[in-house]
Amino acid sequence: MAKDPLTCSPGDRLDEAVERMNRLRVGSIIAVEGGRPVGIVTERDILAKVVAKGKLAKDLRVLEVMSAPVRTIPEDAPLEDAAREMVKGGIKRLVVVRDSSLVGIITATDIIRAVAAGKLAREVYLYLSDIFKGPHLSKLIGREGS
Repeated sequence: MAKDPLTCSPGDRLDEAVERMNRLRVGSIIAVEGGRPVGIVTERDILAKVVAKGKLAKDLRVLEVMSAPVRTIPEDAPLEDAAREMVKGGIKRLVVVRDSSLVGIITATDIIRAVAAGKLAREVYLYLSDIFKGPHLSKLIGREGS
């Protein structure tokens, strides 16, 4: 979990938020009001709601593009709960809160690292494996597997 996620105000200019995302090399920025997360802008939001529609980021506010309400999880929730919630919701990021206040963000990359380090319970690992099961990479790139 990242304990100091990138934040902005819903009224901020989108181009400024995107510039900060690029500078810090992160895939999202959380819109916050009074310390509480109210939305999130992801790379996907920018592609689908701005680029694909021929809009300009300099002409938009974060509020116009952010996904809201933001999906959250309590900071004391088990990692397995976060993994299940992400899979169930089809999302790659969960905002971590304490009493509704922002404390961090957990991403799909964090979950993958936990799996690799053996920190997820076996049942959750098997659950995630079934969901993400797909063809061999060789099939995806047009080559037969050995």
